[in-house]
Amino acid sequence: MNLIKDAWIPIRRRNGTIDCIAPCQITEETIVELAANRPDFNGALIQFLIGLLQTTCAPENPRQWRQWLQQPPEAKELQAKFEPIADAFNLNGDGPRFMQDLTLKTEDESPVYELLIDMPTEDTKTDHFIKRGEIKQLCLTCAATALFTLQTNSPFGGRGYRTGLRGGGPMTTLVLADTLWKTCWLNILEQQTFLSLANSNKDKDSDRFPWLASTRTSEGGTMTTPEDVHPDQIFWSMPRRIRLLIEEKEAVCDLCGMADEYIVCRFITKNLGVNYKGTWKHPLSPYFIDKDGTSSAIHPQPGGIGYRHWLGLVQLSQDDRGKRQPAHVIEHFIRERRNDLRLWAFGYDMDGMKARCWYEGTMPLISASDTVCKDYEYHISAMVSSAQQVCRETRSQIKKALFKRPGDVKGDFSFINSRFWQETKPDFFTCLYKLRDGLENNSDVVPILEKWYKRLKKVAETIFDDTSQTGAFDAADPKRIAIAWRDLQKGIYKVREQLGLPAKEQTKK
Repeated sequence: MNLIKDAWIPIRRRNGTIDCIAPCQITEETIVELAANRPDFNGALIQFLIGLLQTTCAPENPRQWRQWLQQPPEAKELQAKFEPIADAFNLNGDGPRFMQDLTLKTEDESPVYELLIDMPTEDTKTDHFIKRGEIKQLCLTCAATALFTLQTNSPFGGRGYRTGLRGGGPMTTLVLADTLWKTCWLNILEQQTFLSLANSNKDKDSDRFPWLASTRTSEGGTMTTPEDVHPDQIFWSMPRRIRLLIEEKEAVCDLCGMADEYIVCRFITKNLGVNYKGTWKHPLSPYFIDKDGTSSAIHPQPGGIGYRHWLGLVQLSQDDRGKRQPAHVIEHFIRERRNDLRLWAFGYDMDGMKARCWYEGTMPLISASDTVCKDYEYHISAMVSSAQQVCRETRSQIKKALFKRPGDVKGDFSFINSRFWQETKPDFFTCLYKLRDGLENNSDVVPILEKWYKRLKKVAETIFDDTSQTGAFDAADPKRIAIAWRDLQKGIYKVREQLGLPAKEQTKK
């Protein structure tokens, strides 16, 4: 099986039909999105396609980039671009195999389900909802996707089992469009920009695709930095030493239910793979840069992905600890002031070796002109910061209302956060569009910000009322509740200054 030449990418067409295509067919206008049977597979496959285009078709200038966006190449032209690297994308055979260690022969064998990040293993021992052993065999398509998903996300796998160059379970953010081709091409950087991310003078095939030569293992403490490899390896990093054991027999895949003449039940693995260290910057991930200048990719955290992450995912954010910088492709999109589209963010929330949850979400990417951009970003930052402050204040005052000693309470109050962010989400995005249009038309935006303040206040008060009256906690104390309500009002009122709103007399309850 060759991942360049064969039709193995699952897609959904505009009429709802599910099909499998070869990578060169992604320019077909009827294809709207990927259609793998797992969300993490879709996340990996979109990165596979973007990496393939970035490796072989990087535009030399903005004009060339725009030309392909508006007039996509035919499948034959795209296949001709892919052909020179096709031999590196064989999944099986006696020679080099895609993302598999060339030298492994008779190392430790593992069941194939351990390629799936969310599956319990002998080390994680968490079989509550997903039972180990349910996936016993995979077809070549699912095995290839699972292998790439693992190498790309590469969480901690035990002593000597390396994480990826973005760390284990990184967050990925992309510009999302209405066709698969546009989604892929909108996330491609110009050639010169991309080549600056590592050492473009490292021009051996194995510097780009590490499985084409003996693995640059981390035995003896060897590290691999951006100076050691070609920039293409950012998309084709191989932190895990794996070799699939492919059997030639017809069987049905336990994951997708399709029959295949080849099947994978086990794989060989060994620790001390490539140890990626240094200042790596993956163009599809946002980064946190601390006060010392050390950067690390941002990872999903409990609670999901929503507009509270706007500062850092869409817009640069800075505080006393450091700054959060959007992914390179998102920064480029915002800087070029392109049409309104969407941001697609996803990734695993990892607790060491254990996958706690797969999170993904979308939010608008709203384009503003150069003349209003700075004011627009200033007001958005104030809106997000004010929401964060009101959310914290709401949770704090609810605890004060419910408990005599709120500082000693150890329970999980994340449900308050979740409800607050969920109920204010539609209003936030509505305000963003109105704010942009108001600034563009030189209109007064104070009424928009006032409306946002009132919505935050209303949601906070409703959540406080609903939660403080529950019988699931200590017996309700009217005095405690009244004091907490008063303090909540004071805390909410303070965000008016954050939003740049004029002072006004507070209402009393």
